[in-house]
Amino acid sequence: MIMEKTTIESRFGAAARFAKKIYGRGFQAKIAKTCGVKTSHISEVVNKDKGASEGLRRKILDEILLIVPTIPVKTYEDFLNLGSWILVGHDPLQWQPAHKSEFCIAAVASNTTWNISPEPPLIKKIPVISWARAGKWQDAGDQFYPDDVDDWIHTTATSHPEAFALIVKGDSMEPLFLAGETIIVDPGREAMNGSYVIVKNGDNEATFKQLVMDGPNIYLRPLNTELYKQWDMTGVAFRIIGVVVAKEQRY
Repeated sequence: MIMEKTTIESRFGAAARFAKKIYGRGFQAKIAKTCGVKTSHISEVVNKDKGASEGLRRKILDEILLIVPTIPVKTYEDFLNLGSWILVGHDPLQWQPAHKSEFCIAAVASNTTWNISPEPPLIKKIPVISWARAGKWQDAGDQFYPDDVDDWIHTTATSHPEAFALIVKGDSMEPLFLAGETIIVDPGREAMNGSYVIVKNGDNEATFKQLVMDGPNIYLRPLNTELYKQWDMTGVAFRIIGVVVAKEQRY
């Protein structure tokens, strides 16, 4: 059991810095533009644990959830608990949201002593498959046979029975996803605006893009916009195979 004295500002800042590390350059400017405040103010909240209204913190989190959909939180409370987990020295990649019955929260106010004892994350063994095989994936219940699988890895990012992993190819999703890195795909996760998705368009093999929904318009966007253009998918039939829920470091 670990006791750590923290503040809401420090917990929020710790979690925000983790999100910033995932997103990369331009993180604070992107959030500032959406929230309608100066980049320097966002920088102080993220990097220096400076005070901000709860309303602004929630607006910041809303944007983080949009631009960093792989961060494992869904609520404001989750985000603060992730920050507490980071502040006591735990690996943020090992954190999971817990049900209220799974941990004890001593208090909620600033300058609070937190007492958190999360359950160990569930470890699942999933197959690493080719992009061609991913393109043939049809629906829940699909089976992966030995000839389909290039490798196996363990992950805590999803417990979906048909989850699988892919090795990133090319540079279209840089700088967040580099060629050779392993991404975890959950075929049961609902794709939302900003989600990183594996999709199939026509008879081609699967491809990796960010889903952008702008009113009635739908786009598939590469992150490396200097070299690649987004695809306008409005009115075009395509299938989302799964949502990328994590990036695994492999050595």
